[in-house]
Amino acid sequence: MRAVAGRPSSVQRLKKAAIRLLVKKPGSSLAELASAAGIGRATLHRHFTSREQLIGSLLMDCLEAVEQTYMAIEGKYPEDYREQLLQMIGGFIELESEYCFLLRDWEISDTDEIYEILSKQQAAWDAYLQFMVNVKVLRADLPLAWHKSGIDGLIGGAWMGIDDQEIAMKQAIRLAREAVEKAFLEPLS
Repeated sequence: MRAVAGRPSSVQRLKKAAIRLLVKKPGSSLAELASAAGIGRATLHRHFTSREQLIGSLLMDCLEAVEQTYMAIEGKYPEDYREQLLQMIGGFIELESEYCFLLRDWEISDTDEIYEILSKQQAAWDAYLQFMVNVKVLRADLPLAWHKSGIDGLIGGAWMGIDDQEIAMKQAIRLAREAVEKAFLEPLS
């Protein structure tokens, strides 16, 4: 059956349902995912031959969402680099609501293609943080690795806290912003 204009394809329905189900029940089987999407197992297997392949596809979607978040925020705050960085951290934390299950299934999707994309994104993030040091948003007295590890740790910690229902999304974003402002940013003059 072909996708009808304006109606999501079976792959899109499957991915949306998979995200909803995997957030609630990370160990869901392919049969459970197909059922949640309202598609048959044969249809599912035409698109994804294994759970790992589906998770890998969702990870690729997550990486694309990271890129889209970066581009949207960079465009929204083109001259206010301080706010741009803080908004970007918040935007990355917000991705948790869809992709938190990847914290558990990350190693499933260890492919060359994903590694290449992750490497490019990490290099871009490193360059972005270095730029933030150069324009005196991030403290120049701290090594770049300190900024990178600290900010990445805050984002990852926020994801885990939200996933474990220890903290609400808005509170996690607020606390991450405060921590970055106090520990990593140059003081406002």
